[in-house]
Amino acid sequence: MPRGQVWGFLGPNGSGKTTTIRMICGLLRASEGEGECLGFDIRRDAERIKAQTGYMTQKFSFWTDMTIRENLEFVARLYRLPRLRQTVDETLETLGLSNRQNQLAEALSGGWKQRMALAAVT
Repeated sequence: MPRGQVWGFLGPNGSGKTTTIRMICGLLRASEGEGECLGFDIRRDAERIKAQTGYMTQKFSFWTDMTIRENLEFVARLYRLPRLRQTVDETLETLGLSNRQNQLAEALSGGWKQRMALAAVT
């Protein structure tokens, strides 16, 4: 998968789409076969892949009693991102969340929750 491209998988329920994506992103170890993501071997370099990719699931995982900004700062701390405040500010601006950054996550509509989840993996 070349850098800068967006990929998707289509197929019936239970066909292995989510499992494949998790293996590519370094979240699940492949038991056989081989693959590469961003030039890294998916079996040997899972930690390096995880450090450079984002994975957004269908179900949102965030803290409802925290604001959008607090959620993003928390995730940034988990990943030990450098320039935390600047990175969060840029992400809020890029995804059009700056005006809502102090809004509690529980008060967001489904679309805004999805945008916040995208910001968290960006």
